[in-house]
Amino acid sequence: MLSSKVLSSALRAQSRNLIKRVNVRTITPSLLNINYSNVRNFQSSMVKFNAKEDLTNVLQSELKVTNTIPNTLDSIYEGFLVENKWDLIEKDGQSVIELKKTLEDGKIIRVFFDIEQITDTPYSEFDGEDGEFDGENGSSAELEENEHDFDQVRSEVDELDKLMCNVRVLIENPTSDTGVFFNLILHSLENSFIIDFVSNQPKASKFLQELVYAQGEFSDQLSYQGPRFSDLDESLQTQFETYLSSQGIDDQLAEFIVSYSEVKEEDEYRKWLSDLVTFFK
Repeated sequence: MLSSKVLSSALRAQSRNLIKRVNVRTITPSLLNINYSNVRNFQSSMVKFNAKEDLTNVLQSELKVTNTIPNTLDSIYEGFLVENKWDLIEKDGQSVIELKKTLEDGKIIRVFFDIEQITDTPYSEFDGEDGEFDGENGSSAELEENEHDFDQVRSEVDELDKLMCNVRVLIENPTSDTGVFFNLILHSLENSFIIDFVSNQPKASKFLQELVYAQGEFSDQLSYQGPRFSDLDESLQTQFETYLSSQGIDDQLAEFIVSYSEVKEEDEYRKWLSDLVTFFK
């Protein structure tokens, strides 16, 4: 079943195509057998006169279409937050969202994600509802046989990269102002996490203020990130993954983040449209 975001995008595209087909500016004087030099000034004035009204009408039409599509978070996800003791922290107009909860030992877990990253998934690049790439159905043997086709492989890697987005997790000890930072990769179709790296944060509060909260954006200017997670001993990798899962950083959380991001992004889009309609009236 298509999400409201996908359906809304499809309707918006259809609306734009319709407008393009009937746009009066695509009718040239030569098609009407009109002497362009005689009507140049009149035509220019007419276009300028109608430009604001045309823009307002299209914006209003776009807003009307999107508002007809339900855009609410399923109640099961609201229950998920309560059951897992997550506090959702959001602000209108900001794309970075925080989930926060306090553990029994007093440590605080903060999860940060960017709804624009999460929802920037190339749905049109997939075949059907199973989420598979059109060009990713071959066996490993077939891929080896086509190893020389570098452009194709690079294209598939680029498309796969579009499905990956960062989710940042900080587990902090308020008493000592220390923390451990996990950079996770969320696969937005499979709703699962992969640990990218783990780093110590000797000044957790400073890390939050300067690198996470600054201007509502994430900063990539981090200190030593630690070794490649994939280079760690397999048993250590497993224990890190088990620990995060025990604290609620699991596939259920990944599913919530994807579903919530779609609803939140659509809300922000509708507010953006509404503000523009108001401005150009």
